[in-house]
Amino acid sequence: MPRSSIGPIIVALFAFSLPSSLALSKPDGTKSNIIEAAGETDLYYGVGDVPADGPCKGDIKAFCKDVTEGESRVANCLSKRIRASKLANVAGTKVNQKCIDEMVAFRIDRSDNINKDVPLAKACVEDAAKLCPEVSDLSSPGSTLQCLKEKKQKVVSKRCKSEIFRTEIEAVEDFRSDYKLRTACTDDISNLCMDVEPGQSREIECLTSKRMQVSWECQDQMFRSEQVAEDDIRLHVRLFNKCFGDYQVTTR
Repeated sequence: MPRSSIGPIIVALFAFSLPSSLALSKPDGTKSNIIEAAGETDLYYGVGDVPADGPCKGDIKAFCKDVTEGESRVANCLSKRIRASKLANVAGTKVNQKCIDEMVAFRIDRSDNINKDVPLAKACVEDAAKLCPEVSDLSSPGSTLQCLKEKKQKVVSKRCKSEIFRTEIEAVEDFRSDYKLRTACTDDISNLCMDVEPGQSREIECLTSKRMQVSWECQDQMFRSEQVAEDDIRLHVRLFNKCFGDYQVTTR
């Protein structure tokens, strides 16, 4: 079962988009409390990374065998492979679907507390202390990262800016990586866009096309995401999907 800190609502959200075996089988593990105000939390499978002996075992051996497990290193390696495979479409280059599902589960799990995303928390610990000193992810999940995004023009650390941008790209690739957006819009997607293939923010594009029917809570989070996208064309959902190849070339 998910950790005790994850309530029934979040369990339902996991089940909405993931196989039940992935949604319900995360054991407790090593704690992380890098940004103290955000609150102490468990790392995914105790390592803060996609587990080497799970559904991604074969893909890790094929594509990331020299990568040391922990601090999202394996997940980042697999993410690059998944992005590359969308372009190549050559036999032997694609990550298997069960591994992709595990990657989604990993991103969903770490989205509620910045301390689960170890590289992000380490890079932003000083900026978070200055800009978001009283924000807690325990009382309001996902709020520390949202605070940093909203104040990113004041972020001093280049590493922190880079890590924040990485999370924004991940949210464009799959809205479920954004805790606030996912929790606000899951019901709307279930009701209005149930036939849309998950990923590449196709669900958000669908909601945009049906905006008059979308709940106020979801519209508020969509508007927040659109404001973020104004800062960088790569964060614009529709342009990202149309220009995915160019994005790959410019971000390698």
